[in-house]
Amino acid sequence: MKYRSLGTTNEKLPLIGQGTWTYGENQSEALEEIKALRYGIENGLTLIDTVILRH
Repeated sequence: MKYRSLGTTNEKLPLIGQGTWTYGENQSEALEEIKALRYGIENGLTLIDTVILRH
């Protein structure tokens, strides 16, 4: 995994992350979403962008 510095800080972020914006909206897709997250993590994914929307 390649990393870049966050602005002028010493923090390093991976160049690739996974978004989960629509995860959980459709129960029939839950197993595929979990599979996708596991695949990413097993292959070095460390940046997972999550969001909680409240209506």
